[in-house]
Amino acid sequence: MQSVQLPKAAKLGLFRAMKAGVRGEYFSSESGTPQGGTISPLLANIVLHGLENVGHELRYKKLRGGKYIDTIKGFRYADDVVFILKLGDSPELLRKHIDAFLETRGLKVKEAKTKVVNSTG
Repeated sequence: MQSVQLPKAAKLGLFRAMKAGVRGEYFSSESGTPQGGTISPLLANIVLHGLENVGHELRYKKLRGGKYIDTIKGFRYADDVVFILKLGDSPELLRKHIDAFLETRGLKVKEAKTKVVNSTG
């Protein structure tokens, strides 16, 4: 809730919705809002804001001549994220940075939904 930038009344409403659950769909919840709930896309966007930029710090280095190395591109839609790596990029190093980003938010990557694939074959 610290990273949410809303007017005080809206922030309080969001906090209460998270604690109360959604009437008619789910019962009150101490563990947050269930995936698929009315408010879960908003919560995913709040909590995961910035995850798509995790790859920037891995390759953002200035070369001679004033040019920069391309960064690892990340694309996020709600709680789904795709990173595009180039040949020679380390998926393991990227994963460590993703895990560190999520850990500060009390989250973990779901292994069953995570995979590294080659886009050329």
